Amino acid sequence: MPVQRITWLLGGLILAAATVSLQQSLQSSTNQDSTAITPALIARGDSVFHGQVASGTCSACHGPDGTGIPGLTGDLTSRKRINGDGSLRSLMQIVQDGVANPKQGVPMPPSGGASLTPPDIHAVAAYVYSLSHQR
Repeated sequence: MPVQRITWLLGGLILAAATVSLQQSLQSSTNQDSTAITPALIARGDSVFHGQVASGTCSACHGPDGTGIPGLTGDLTSRKRINGDGSLRSLMQIVQDGVANPKQGVPMPPSGGASLTPPDIHAVAAYVYSLSHQR
């Protein structure tokens, strides 16, 4: 019996330590949103956004300057986000998955309807992030 109790106790301690480590890791990655964005990444994202590479279609709905089209899409240059929290991670998820049921405007298909690769998605999300987080 004492061996089982020790085993349960050690298992519980390991689980607690793993949970704390995961929470710290998630917090750290959230805080590093802006540091993961480089000028080269933003430039690539700008090219994707404007359809110069990767057949990006973003500017068709979000406008050439990202200010949106009234009744269609929101202003990406504003820090106010309607779908998501505005973090790089959230923006990447939105670009990747699209917005099937937006809180306002029209739905956005995954990758804006284009065939974006994961690096393209990262780049365009970094560009959109930079629009509302001018350094």
